[in-house]
Amino acid sequence: MHIRFAEADKAFIAHQVEQGFFTSETELVRAAVRDMRERQANRFYQAIQAGADDVRHGRTMPLTDAVKAEIVENGIKRAEQRKPYTNCDALPDDA
Repeated sequence: MHIRFAEADKAFIAHQVEQGFFTSETELVRAAVRDMRERQANRFYQAIQAGADDVRHGRTMPLTDAVKAEIVENGIKRAEQRKPYTNCDALPDDA
């Protein structure tokens, strides 16, 4: 794998290695990727916990055909607008 960095990023990486924070550029990139994986895993587990908390406290609603259709419609609209789907809940905005 070959990765290209902008000059500012190259300078940052070199400085980090020169200062002794990492022994090599490869170590820095591996650490960055590992941190990214851990952050994503943490967000996933936090979302699972939030869902479990909602169920435990009765903050749920049935997933009816109408609700599913609205979720799909909202997703399509956001995709057409080239906007990411950022709602961490799989519910319509007015639910």
